[in-house]
Parts: sequence; C-alpha cells; structure tokens
Amino acid sequence: MMLVFFRPPIIRRRNPSRSPLVTLAACVAAIVACAVFVASPAAAHDPGLSFTTVSVSSDGVLAAMRFHDADLAPLRAAGDNALGTSLTVRAGGADLEPVRSSIGSKDGHTTLELAFELPVASSFDVSVPLLASLPRGHKQHVEIRDASGALLVSSILSARADSVHVPLRGVAAVSPGRSATLAATARNTVAAEPAAHQSASWFALGIGHILEGYDHLLFVFALLLGAASVRDSVRLITAFTVGHSLSLALAATGMVRVPGAIVEPVIAASIVVVALLALADLRARRNGTEQQTARREVAAVTFGFGLVHGLGFASVLAEAGIGAESPARLASSLLAFNLGVEAGQLAFAIPVLAMLAALRHLPAFRRHGLALCSTGVAACGAFWFVQRVTGG
Repeated sequence: MMLVFFRPPIIRRRNPSRSPLVTLAACVAAIVACAVFVASPAAAHDPGLSFTTVSVSSDGVLAAMRFHDADLAPLRAAGDNALGTSLTVRAGGADLEPVRSSIGSKDGHTTLELAFELPVASSFDVSVPLLASLPRGHKQHVEIRDASGALLVSSILSARADSVHVPLRGVAAVSPGRSATLAATARNTVAAEPAAHQSASWFALGIGHILEGYDHLLFVFALLLGAASVRDSVRLITAFTVGHSLSLALAATGMVRVPGAIVEPVIAASIVVVALLALADLRARRNGTEQQTARREVAAVTFGFGLVHGLGFASVLAEAGIGAESPARLASSLLAFNLGVEAGQLAFAIPVLAMLAALRHLPAFRRHGLALCSTGVAACGAFWFVQRVTGG
C-alpha cells in the first residue's frame, strides 16, 4: 500500500505596507534617478529672480544687472532695443543719462552694464523700470556697494516697488572730481541701512519664493493629503523642514553643489512619489492594514526629498550672490531667508490643513475626493518632470 502525502501549498502573507502603489512609487523614484542623469541638461532655474550690483566710486555709478535668459526671452526676441530703459539713476531732481552701456550673454544669463557720472548730490535713487515688463512676480535683489566692495544697501525690488534710495550724508559739496571720493562718503551711509532692514529683505524674499514656488507648495499639499491626522501632518512637515533647512545651509555655504538640471526634475518627481504614497496610505487605511512602520518610511522619504527641495531654495541665494557675503552677513541672510520660507510654508499649510480636516467629514470626499486630489497632484508632478528633463 502506497501512502501519498499531500503537502499543502505555502501561503505567503502579503505585507500590507507593500501595496502595488508603494512598489510603483519606488519604481518611479528609480526611473527618475536614471533619467535625470542620462537626459541632456535642462534649462532649470528658479524663475522670477535677477540680481543687480551698483558700485559707487569717485568715477560715478556703475550698475551691473544679471538676468536669466528665460526671463528676458520675450524682450530679447524683439531685439536688444526692446529692453528699453533697464535701470535709471536720479540725482539732484533729474534723471541721469548713461555715459556707457553694454549687453552680453553667457552661461544662460544676460548681463547689462550702465555707467553714470554722479553730480554734486546728497543722495541718489536707483530705479529698475524693466521689472514692469518681466513676468509677473519677478523680484530683483539690488546691492549698493562702495569702491572696496563693502555692502552699503541691500533691497528686494519688484514691479510695484522698483526703486531704492541711497543717501550720501554730509556730501553736499562732493563731486566725482574732488579728492574726497564718493566711495569714502558713501561709506558713511552704512548706518542708513541697518542689518535688521537687510534681514527683513531676505525674510520677504523667502516668503515670496515659497508662495510663488508652485512645485514646493504642491509637494506640501501632497504631504497633507496623505497625513492621517494633525499629528501626522506635523511630523511630515517637520521632516520636510529639517531636510530642506539642512541642504539649504550646506548649499548656500558652498559645501554642496548640485546642478539645477538635476535638482529641478527631482523636485517634480518628488511630487509624483509623495502623491502615490498618499494613494497607497489611503488604500491601506480603507483596508485596515495601515502600519506605523509604513508611516515612518514615509517620514524618511519626506526628509530625503526635503534635502532636494532645499537645494532648489538655495538656487535663489546663488542667483542673488549670497556667496559673496561676509560670514556674519551670510549667516544672518541665510537665517532670515529660511525663516521667510518657513513662514510662507506655514501660511499655506495651516489653512490647507484646516480645509482638509473639514472636508474629511464629508463621506463623498473620503470616498473619492482624496484619491482624485492625489491623482491630480501626481499628474502635475509627472508633467513638470517631463518638461524639465526635456527642457520643454
């Protein structure tokens, strides 16, 4: 008699935290890592920021303006004359005529230089009318420096506030030809621009950058969509904040340098990954298979992407030439900018969190709204990723 033993099939329990959407998110991250390195460099930059340095010396005033080519493209297409009056200097109640001007283009940036002879005056004003012709929300960081390069005045200009006043105290009798140079006189005006005012400018720039950075805001929105509670939201936002604050400091001090052609596509891809993770988390909660381990994994991913977003924030500081600051001024400018970013982030996150908390009481939103929002966010991130990788 032959005995036949039946071996029951081995049933492997499925790890509930490893849903197909989590696997898909991991695959997307892997594909992104390959694509950004094999793709041709994309024209990735932080739009809407330009930089101008105005040097005051015994020879007069020399203004050097630097714009990203993408911001000036519509004007350059119509010819250099379309740039019109880019920058004006007003002293003694009259606009000064430039005695020399030039325009050039290099490494994706357009540089304009204008020189003025400064007459006898107790002050002068620098205006940038060109800002009214640039894309909406464009900001320009203007620095006034003396002949030695010491910073005298720092300000953030926009189309609505396009001028900065430079007082020259005690200079009623000073002219470019006299031995008492404007540089020495201008140095007396340092007290006219307290460090607190300069920090306020960087703080405002940080707020404006985050509130006008739609990719950063969409990432935060995706985080809040996937959060299971207010406590969970705070944990994810904190992980993101710590991540981008760390990389922002490292990049601003020159310790870490990553090309924008890599950073910008990865920022877009991070939106896709976090949105897919939000969908996976939503599915797990519906099935009752949510695990605390999975939540910690999402927080770790959020921290990692925060590092990448911080590199994107640092591009603003690079455009504004923060690397040329003294160590003390660099630290204060960096701190003020980062605090501005955090303030802007909170100004966005708090009302969105309140809105989502209210909507989650609606059965229809719980059944369909969260999934539709996450899918839409993922689609936007995917579109931006393709656009940035291809340079479209």
